[in-house]
Order: sequence, then C-alpha cells, then structure tokens
Amino acid sequence: MKKTITALFGIIFLSFSILNAQDVNSMNKKDLRDHITTLSDKIHSLEVDVKRLRNSKNEISANSKTLENKINVNNAEIEQLNVLLEQSKTDLRMLSSQNENTVSKLNESISTLRDSILSINNLDVKDSTTSNSDDFLNNYFFDQIPL
Repeated sequence: MKKTITALFGIIFLSFSILNAQDVNSMNKKDLRDHITTLSDKIHSLEVDVKRLRNSKNEISANSKTLENKINVNNAEIEQLNVLLEQSKTDLRMLSSQNENTVSKLNESISTLRDSILSINNLDVKDSTTSNSDDFLNNYFFDQIPL
C-alpha cells in the first residue's frame, strides 16, 4: 500500500512539475515566491490526502479483521447448527420408527379386541337362542299357564 501511495504521489508531483515547468531564470523573485507557495500548498494538500488515505487504509484493515472474526464466529455457529440438525434428524428417525412399532402393536391389539368382541357377541346370540329348561323365567315366558 505504501508503494502505491508513493507511486501516486510521485506521478502527481511529476505531472505538476511538467505542467508548471518554466524557465526559472526568466522568473523574477516575486513569481518564484508565488510559485513556491503554490507548490508548497499543493504538497501540503497531497500530504493531507496521503494521511487521509492511510487512515482509510487502517480503518479498512480494522474493519476487515472485524469482518473476518465475525465470519469465523458465524461459521462456528453454522457448524453447531448443522450438528443440532443432524441430531434432530436422527431423533426424528428414531421417534418415527418407535411410532411405527407402537402403531403396529396397537393395530394388533385392536384386531385381537375385535375378535374378542365378535366371539362374545356370538356367544350371547347362542345363549339367547338356546333355552335352559330349568330356567324359571324362560319357562314362564314360553309356557305361560293361565291363573
């Protein structure tokens, strides 16, 4: 960066020198003083510009370091989030398989309960159709004797 600033300063100074190249011998003292003052002012403004550019360079360098640190922090956070994501995916797969196992067990239980209910219903129907001759209420209902 220093080489660039020095080269820039040198190019500007040479261009001013070439543009203002005059025969110094033909200038009087007042013109020489004015020319020296003008050149001194230009040199001073160039020095101010160089200082401003150096400050800008330092600020940019500091900002660059800050951004690099933030990028590193963000990358670390992204890595942590990726690990959490993978853990979540693994947990989801595990819970899904557990859910499938539970659903299959519940389906088997439901099937068994349905079979049990059907068999109980069939028994009730058979019991209601067969009458026991020793059963008083059934005898009374089917063989009513007038009083």
